[in-house]
Amino acid sequence: MRIGASALRVGYASLALTVVLSLRNHDSAEWVAYFERDTVADEEQTHDQLYGHLLGPDPQLALQDFVRFLGAANKAVAKTS
Repeated sequence: MRIGASALRVGYASLALTVVLSLRNHDSAEWVAYFERDTVADEEQTHDQLYGHLLGPDPQLALQDFVRFLGAANKAVAKTS
């Protein structure tokens, strides 16, 4: 998730989509609920500091954005299948 979120944040769409494809069997709704929890914000801020601030000033928001992207991409792929 962090790799996909950091790729999406900087516009590296091909990597973000590669991550989406690797997670296509995951329920994005569950991930949205997880990343919206208050305790996750502190945890992700700490992880982001350890890994070099790849998710920007608001890691939780970057992850939420990626999970929404994951859900939209999965729906788009499902429609074409």
